[in-house]
Amino acid sequence: MIFCSSYDNIFDMLSITHQNLTIISQMNEIIALLGQQVKAARRQLGLTQIQLAELAGISYRPIYLLESGKSIHLETLVGICEALGLELTVGPRGGMTLD
Repeated sequence: MIFCSSYDNIFDMLSITHQNLTIISQMNEIIALLGQQVKAARRQLGLTQIQLAELAGISYRPIYLLESGKSIHLETLVGICEALGLELTVGPRGGMTLD
C-alpha cells in the first residue's frame, strides 16, 4: 500500500502513471509496426515463419509473436532482421536532432 503525505504527491503519482501509459502505448505501436514490416518482408521473400526461423537460427514462436504485435527480445529481433536482409536503425523523431 502506498501512502502520500499530500495531495501534490498523489497528483505527481497520477501524472507519472499517465506518462508511463503513454510510453507503453507508443511502444506497442512501434512493436506492431515492426511486426508488420517483418511479415511483409518475409512474405515478399516467399518464406513461412518456420523457414524464417530456420534462417535466423531460432524457433518460430518469436516470429509469430512479433507478427502478432507482441514484444520479443531485441537480440532476437536483430537476428530476424538480419535473416530478412533488413536493417534495424534508431534515429530522432519529428525533426529532433542529436548532437
